[in-house]
Amino acid sequence: MAEGETEKEYATRKAIERLRERFQELTTTLKESPESPSDASLRFCQEFCQILVEHAGRWKAEEEPLPLLEVYTVAILSYAKAITCLSSECENVPLVLENLGLSCVELLLSLPESVPGALWEEFQSCVKSAHSLLQKHGNTQLHMLSAMAQEPGVWTNTTLSSILSNEMPEIDRVHEFLQMEGPTLLSMRIKHLIKQNRAEKAAVLAKMCSEYPEYEGKGNFKQTYLVCLCMTKTQEQLMQEIMQVDCKDGLEMICNLESDGDEKGALCLCSAFLERQLLQGDVYCAWELTLFWSKLLMRSESSADAFLGQCRKLVLLSRSVCHILFLIKVIQSEVGEVGLPVCIEMCIQALQMASSDNTDSRTTICKTISCLLPTDFEGCFVFKPSAKKRRKTPTVEDYFTRGCEDTENSKLRFRNCQTLWEKMNADTELLQDELNRKILDSLLAFIRKSVSTFQRGTDDWVSRMRAHEIPTAALVLGVNVPDHDMTFQCLSDQLQQSVTPFVVSVQATECAALNHMLQRVLERLMGTSVSVDNEEEPEQCSTNVNQKRVHCSLITLCNWYKTVTKKAASSTARKKRTSVGKDMQQHPPIVVIFKDLEAFNPKVLQDFILICSRYVEQLPLMFVFGIATSPSTIQHMLPHSVSSLLGIELFQSLSCTQHLASVIDKVILTSQFPFKPNGKVLQVLVSIFLYHDFSVRNFIKGLQLALLEHFHSQPLSVLCCKKEAALVHATELSHRDVERLQQLPSFMRYVEEQGPQEQVELLTSVDHVKEVCQKLLKDLCKYHKNYYTTLRCLHILTASLPKYPLGKQIRELHISCLEKNVWENDEYACAMQLLRMMAKDELTSALQKCAEILKSGKTKKMRATLLEMKKSRRTKKMSQFEILRDQALEFIDSLVRSHLAPPESQPLYEVCYYSSSAVLRRHLNATPRTSIQTPKFIVLNSSSY
Repeated sequence: MAEGETEKEYATRKAIERLRERFQELTTTLKESPESPSDASLRFCQEFCQILVEHAGRWKAEEEPLPLLEVYTVAILSYAKAITCLSSECENVPLVLENLGLSCVELLLSLPESVPGALWEEFQSCVKSAHSLLQKHGNTQLHMLSAMAQEPGVWTNTTLSSILSNEMPEIDRVHEFLQMEGPTLLSMRIKHLIKQNRAEKAAVLAKMCSEYPEYEGKGNFKQTYLVCLCMTKTQEQLMQEIMQVDCKDGLEMICNLESDGDEKGALCLCSAFLERQLLQGDVYCAWELTLFWSKLLMRSESSADAFLGQCRKLVLLSRSVCHILFLIKVIQSEVGEVGLPVCIEMCIQALQMASSDNTDSRTTICKTISCLLPTDFEGCFVFKPSAKKRRKTPTVEDYFTRGCEDTENSKLRFRNCQTLWEKMNADTELLQDELNRKILDSLLAFIRKSVSTFQRGTDDWVSRMRAHEIPTAALVLGVNVPDHDMTFQCLSDQLQQSVTPFVVSVQATECAALNHMLQRVLERLMGTSVSVDNEEEPEQCSTNVNQKRVHCSLITLCNWYKTVTKKAASSTARKKRTSVGKDMQQHPPIVVIFKDLEAFNPKVLQDFILICSRYVEQLPLMFVFGIATSPSTIQHMLPHSVSSLLGIELFQSLSCTQHLASVIDKVILTSQFPFKPNGKVLQVLVSIFLYHDFSVRNFIKGLQLALLEHFHSQPLSVLCCKKEAALVHATELSHRDVERLQQLPSFMRYVEEQGPQEQVELLTSVDHVKEVCQKLLKDLCKYHKNYYTTLRCLHILTASLPKYPLGKQIRELHISCLEKNVWENDEYACAMQLLRMMAKDELTSALQKCAEILKSGKTKKMRATLLEMKKSRRTKKMSQFEILRDQALEFIDSLVRSHLAPPESQPLYEVCYYSSSAVLRRHLNATPRTSIQTPKFIVLNSSSY
């Protein structure tokens, strides 16, 4: 420890020395790193920030700012020395330096007036050296620190001191100072002054910045100046200043302040602009100002009375009836019935304000009063409607044609859209039925097996033990909750058709208590009202089942079940049937489906199972648990004493991602349907599926919306139909449609590729355009057939490669092909290289599948190559196999380059492809409120890295 040095100073000095050593070690590691420059730079930035956060965290800026200044000084110089080794391709390199400089400036502004001379000199020297090193590499990010380091202190600049003391220096000196400081540093100075409750000084500096021509539109100095005036000046002075500001500019300032989190400043500025408009009787932007004012005021005022008091004050300033009506509107919106008396008072004042000649204004006010007090102005008006003027109920076609760009062929487009969707919807429903059939058949077999155990007498000890359990099917459906209703509906229908008529489904939202659950089960089984008025235990209640309203009890259900099954047995006693069929008709099971098991109250569910277990010998009860997450949910919700009463068997449905893959393969990756979403649209639909709800049903609805938008917004979608119909429609195109076709970007590119004579024909002859249109439509159909065939072949070859360079799912490969030429990607080159390293058996098997997919005319070469590959024997050099392998892969590569070009390369692709992904996202995704942003600089939060 040095002489005269305290322990605290000694600890600080040692910490700074250690920090300097660690930065030096980090720079040495960077220089010797075997990684690529970009990766090494990224690692350096991350570790640099971690070291800085670790050392800076020892001191608090409010209590000990001087040690922090030493930390930042060392960090800035160390980073500048390492800049020669950092890659410019790494995004974090300039980001860290920028945030480091901003954090240091923020610390300097908060320093006390006097900084020790030695420390300030060291800071000046380090910043000067660092700025010089950075300038050699074209980096000027330390400009602000360099400007501050040229002065003997943070606030000691003579021009700045004169401005803050309201002693106006020469204008040239002011402009020179403002140019040297820059808008960012000046904004930080102004915010610091406001934070220190020195709003008058902040207003003077902000006014200087706003009047400087170079800073026009930079830094929001004007709005800051006006906010400072709101804090310091009188109402008259404030009105004089804002008189020259346009209201639209004022609205923009208010929005900026609100988005920056300064709601108090936004309210103050909004009140000033609104009062100006009220005093002038000007309705320009008055509604927007009134609406913003009400929203901001309700956030700051906790009571409705305070809000109404402010509204009364504004009414006294009003010079226009419109302003009063605007205030009435926001009162009704914000406080509702509480503000009714105030609204009536405002209406009376508006009537007094409106002149007797202005009948429109008085009529509007009277209508407003009648809306505010509807029961006080009741009346009866009788009229006989004319038969000719009866309003026609609009059909779906009317809604579609309304707003269409071209009404001439809108009806034909609607019919094409409807026909196409009906076919697509029918195919998806059939596909979903096929995918659910396996799991539903397993469930039906389990329920039939459980019925036979209940009904047959047996001496098997295991069967007798299980007869005291309630058969329960745990159906794991996955987290795609919107799709569950369709599955449960199919299960319920099949159970009622082939097993039992007694099927009931319940949801957690309607079973908040035990009596509610029992009530729902009994009502849906018995088809009558069930009373839950008495407070006795459910199992102790008994009543006659013939009453219209019965009590909530399982004894009631037992009596009803015996009566119903007895009647059914007597009516069919003379019919011939097998013993098992007889038993099943005599004692059909009662199946209770719990659609969303995780959402049920565990206590309610446990009590329901305990009660049902007491009647297991009288009622053939069966449960189906719909589980969205994991089978372990049953263990978490039910203790062993309850779960032991259930004979549980697990059933796993097809995963939602496999379901989606099947739907995409059936509806999108096929030439059967002419409508196609482009890459961005498909990416939006898949992203919503993967990151929102995993719902195949919602994916299909999104596809339906894209189909509807395409036919509604694209007049040439009249050609988006089967090939034969499209060729007919092409000959019937109107002159306006031909002009639209000629204006399509893809058609214009096609025209540019033709000879001069052909170009003239395509641009002048309507008949020739129609003939060419038919040819191009045929080519587009052929393109789709070849595209999807080649796509499947490429997916078969690459889906099993390590790390899946072209994607694991075929939809990923499809999206890549839609965006650009897939063979130009690095991933494609990697995939072809991996295919050349694939084992012979695996490659032969994959190529065989490709040969089965491809058309017979194009597989002659492939089949011959495969035959020779099978006959070839492994040798040390494997020369014959390598030759055949290269031939096969070259053939696949030629197919890819010929047939997997993006659809934008095909003329008239706009007819079939929907590309408005932004419109689709706006309809399907909720738009979040713009987040309130606050200025945050580095580094004291390591979670950013």
